[in-house]
Amino acid sequence: IGRLKAQMVNAYYAQRIIDVFEKNPNTTLNKESINEIFSFDDDAA
Repeated sequence: IGRLKAQMVNAYYAQRIIDVFEKNPNTTLNKESINEIFSFDDDAA
């Protein structure tokens, strides 16, 4: 994986997390929410 692609992927993950917290400001970052955020990881690979 290239460095630029890695940065894009990291930025995408960060944006997903930000979107989740903006929609659910009271959400605690627990294992379930993390799994939900990254559930698309296998599809993207």
